[in-house]
Amino acid sequence: MGVDPSLPEQQDLLERERRHKAKNEAQIDQKHIKDINQHKEKIAECIEAVQTQTARELQKQRDQIWSSLDRKLEEIKNQLKAENDRK
Repeated sequence: MGVDPSLPEQQDLLERERRHKAKNEAQIDQKHIKDINQHKEKIAECIEAVQTQTARELQKQRDQIWSSLDRKLEEIKNQLKAENDRK
């Protein structure tokens, strides 16, 4: 025997089931939203950590390059000075 939606008692029962289902879905959606936001925050923290580490590494490389260029420039100056002294 199935549900007869034409009966008032069955209509009430079906309506309560629909409201209960909608309420559960809303609660589940809220839970998923909270979970998604937590994952989003973790991802943002990871991205920030990677950006910070990358910036540090780039700064180190930049400092090394400038140091190397400064040494090379000093060598060239010394070579030019030595050539001028020989003349």
